[in-house]
Formats: sequence, structure tokens, C-alpha cells
Amino acid sequence: MTNQSRARLIALDWGTSSCRAYLMGEGAVVISERREPSGVMAVSARAAASGTQPELAFGQAFEELCGQWLGGIPGLPVIACGMVGSNLGWAEAEYRTVPTDLGAKGIVLTQ
Repeated sequence: MTNQSRARLIALDWGTSSCRAYLMGEGAVVISERREPSGVMAVSARAAASGTQPELAFGQAFEELCGQWLGGIPGLPVIACGMVGSNLGWAEAEYRTVPTDLGAKGIVLTQ
């Protein structure tokens, strides 16, 4: 069993074929991790096959992967990268020029 009280962030690497979630502590220490074959292509295909809105399908996949962590630590920040921000993902992220203002308008997903 992990000491979830040390958690500071959930980091997601949501790719084309799989999703990896990391429960992170201070200093980028990985407290726990989970992996599922719930990549963008699989979640999109499930949504299309069931007639579910893609946003709902991604929310369900996220809940399956991280719900236990979030239930134990309400309000824990989550950051996602990878294909989840593509035009097939949960929400399409805008391209940014670099350097960029990290305080500027961005995409925020809420549960």
C-alpha cells in the first residue's frame, strides 16, 4: 500500500495505444503508477461503438484509472500530456509558440 498522503499531483501520459498515470510526491518522486491499454484510439473507438460522447468516454476512462487516487485525495491537481490533447483526444490543445507565457489562457479539464 502506498502512502497517498504524500501525493501532490497526478501526471498522465495519455498516448495513442495506452495511458500511464503517475501519483507524484515532492521532488517528482513517483509514489504509485498505473497503466491501461486505454489509449486515445481505444477510448475513441469505444465511444463511437457505444454512441457515447467522446468527452464522456474519456472521463470514464480517467475515472477508472485515477478515481481511487482522487477519491482519497480530493482536489489533487492533474496534468495530462500526449495524444489526449490531439484532435482525437479528450480536448484539442492549441499549439503554442516558444517561449510562451504559462499564465496565458489554456485548456483546463475538470471532472
